[in-house]
Amino acid sequence: MENPLVQRALETLSQNTKDHWATRPIRRIRVESAKDFYRFASRREPVVITNALEAWPAMKYWDAEYLKKKVGSNIVSVNVTPNGMGDAVVRDHEGSEVFAFPEERSMKCSEFLDLWTSSSSSVSDERRPVFYLSHQNDSLRTQFAKLLEDDVPSHISWASELFGSRPDAVNLWIGDRRSRSSLHQDYYENLYAVVRGEKEFVLISPSDVPFLYASAEFPTSQYCQSKKSGTWSIDPVFSDKRVRTKTSWVPVDVRKPDLDRFPLFRYVRVFARGLA
Repeated sequence: MENPLVQRALETLSQNTKDHWATRPIRRIRVESAKDFYRFASRREPVVITNALEAWPAMKYWDAEYLKKKVGSNIVSVNVTPNGMGDAVVRDHEGSEVFAFPEERSMKCSEFLDLWTSSSSSVSDERRPVFYLSHQNDSLRTQFAKLLEDDVPSHISWASELFGSRPDAVNLWIGDRRSRSSLHQDYYENLYAVVRGEKEFVLISPSDVPFLYASAEFPTSQYCQSKKSGTWSIDPVFSDKRVRTKTSWVPVDVRKPDLDRFPLFRYVRVFARGLA
């Protein structure tokens, strides 16, 4: 049974969050200078910046055929899962909860684009693997340098001026409607540039961290698809000393939270939700 004093403290914290981080629609703004950007960045307020990509050639040219011609021969790292949920807490084939990395495959970019296009067009076939170009390894500068030279700038001047440095990493992500991320915390300031399609963000106030079970640890695993049968397994990951590693992660599914298992999550309030 929950301690009444602890419960009251949690309720107070939850209410303070509601009072000071009031839910409001994510604003759509124009930014022309670091001063414009600072008005929102200083308050840690998420916004959609509508004019940041106007001059990018990528906005005009990028589609699968263009990328094939431009970088089709490049070798890229692709995350593959049966359901789009890599880097997430899932149940393995024995019913135990584990943290699962996606399977990683190296292939030509043209091959990925063919697989991605095929997967994206198969709206009714949920059995197809999800191919998600989503490595956070500075991929735009390391695997797609030609795109960086011709189609997008090396940095955004007003952001670099405000943060005092150019970005540590610039990544290119390409996914379909099934590609998604589990609830997690980013330790960097992030700017997302959406060139095609849309991306949905669900944001939670930092003061709600006590309600997220973020310190829970799970055996580390990785998805693996059999080349012969096509079936999927979730295999354990070991350290160099053959010890099963563990990963701390938020186990709550923010879309369908199980409040019987995670009762503190009832104090969480989505601070902002929006499409870019």
